[in-house]
Amino acid sequence: MERAAAALDPAWVVVSLTMPESLELALGWTSDHRRWSRHTPRAWWGGPAVANAPDLATRLPGGLLDGDVDAGAATVDAALARRR
Repeated sequence: MERAAAALDPAWVVVSLTMPESLELALGWTSDHRRWSRHTPRAWWGGPAVANAPDLATRLPGGLLDGDVDAGAATVDAALARRR
């Protein structure tokens, strides 16, 4: 993901974290600014690991997505529409 973010320079990314270990890795990954050539991408975070550890997930930079995939997609669509 680091290489893709550097090459594409996306405005936002959406990441689904399914396992508790993934959430812990994401916290370390986003806080290590030496890893990023430009900046840590702005992100929305969702998935079972986020839903099961909301207090920990609030430490991730960006927004948190609640509910299922359709609800998350609606949240992202609405936020992007407001920015246009």
